[in-house]
Amino acid sequence: MKLGLYQQQKQKVAMTPEMKQAITVLRYSTADLAEYIQKEALENPLIELEPPKMAIAGKHNKEQAKNPLDFLHDRSETLSDYLLDQLSLHSLSAEEEKVVHYIIFSLNESGYFREDPVETASRLDVSLSAFQHLLALVQGLEPAGVAATSLGECLALQLDRRFPNETNAKVIVTDHLEDVAQRNWPAIADALQLSEQDVIDLVEIIKSLNPKPGASFDQRINTPAIMPDLYVKMEQGQLFMQTNDWLLPTIRISDDYNDLLQAGDTEVKSYVMEKYKKALWLSKSIDQRRHTLQKIMQAIIEKQQAFFKTGSPLLPLTIKEIASRCVVHESTVSRATKDKYVHTPHGIFELKYFFSSGIQLQDGNAVSAHFIKQKIKAIIQEENPTKPLSDQKITALLNKEGILLSRRTVAKYREQLHIPSTTRRKSKKQYPISE
Repeated sequence: MKLGLYQQQKQKVAMTPEMKQAITVLRYSTADLAEYIQKEALENPLIELEPPKMAIAGKHNKEQAKNPLDFLHDRSETLSDYLLDQLSLHSLSAEEEKVVHYIIFSLNESGYFREDPVETASRLDVSLSAFQHLLALVQGLEPAGVAATSLGECLALQLDRRFPNETNAKVIVTDHLEDVAQRNWPAIADALQLSEQDVIDLVEIIKSLNPKPGASFDQRINTPAIMPDLYVKMEQGQLFMQTNDWLLPTIRISDDYNDLLQAGDTEVKSYVMEKYKKALWLSKSIDQRRHTLQKIMQAIIEKQQAFFKTGSPLLPLTIKEIASRCVVHESTVSRATKDKYVHTPHGIFELKYFFSSGIQLQDGNAVSAHFIKQKIKAIIQEENPTKPLSDQKITALLNKEGILLSRRTVAKYREQLHIPSTTRRKSKKQYPISE
């Protein structure tokens, strides 16, 4: 091999400050982006922030308008404020607003609506069906379980959101809470035609729910509810998607500095021009982020339509496939979906949740890892509680159905489902549900 000096041409993309900013903005969640915008405004005298016009009370004057940036710094926001903020996404008539506001401001410290619906509807001069419809609207807001009229309804609302397929758990919280409090597993098992172990497992799910969804706001703890970055809604059988931009202030460039650009001071001109370009790039980066999020979310919806419409198991989907559909780099999809959440008809999910590798079946078709996990969960739910199935046995059962997995993969999926091992399932202790 001959040594020497040689010239070689290579193409290399230089990472400009503007590109770095665009990447940073794309990676931020909506709440974090609002804080970032405010920080940039403090450092750039050309940036003026105009809070979004939020119709919290439908019709309100300037003094009543709420600056959404307050939410970011004041984690002690009341439950009523939080619910009213979400209502800005709904179009309500003046009459409907009056009823909804009454419901919200009547909630107790735990987030329950304890008044009699019939009497309240009569007092507000609306039909009972109209009142119940608007009560259901409030119950559809975050946190899940809010505006429930009883503990059973509160838990049922949360099950609908977090565990839509656990119908027996919903029956338990609706009809058998007294039996749960007394740990009367045989009575519940007999009524639902389940084994006692099945009942105990369902109670474990119920115990993970929050019986007081409004308490965290009243206690002012620093754990606010998840703020969705996107919303997917079902209207007349069609799916609609929108980004959650109500937290983001509108960026305007001040006109006060136009005269400085006409001044003779070169140093001043240079400073103003630099700040002007930064303000433009920030605004452009935010628009680009919105466009990218919408494009990626739309691609996910098109692929996972069955899930969004009916809650069916997810189909196999990779970041690479979405990147190809959207004609962007895989790293762009990864950044855009990181720490982002979407509010769907079936609850709030992290965008990463919709990506699941495909498992090849014996017949040549493919299913998602999410589908396999649900199969494993169903198999374990039907096992004999006195003789829990080993991971090897579960693997064999799946193989018989044409799902070819290794025992190690089954064990990994079981652990991701937070299902104990065979030994622990057999000796699992029973704990009373906390009310």
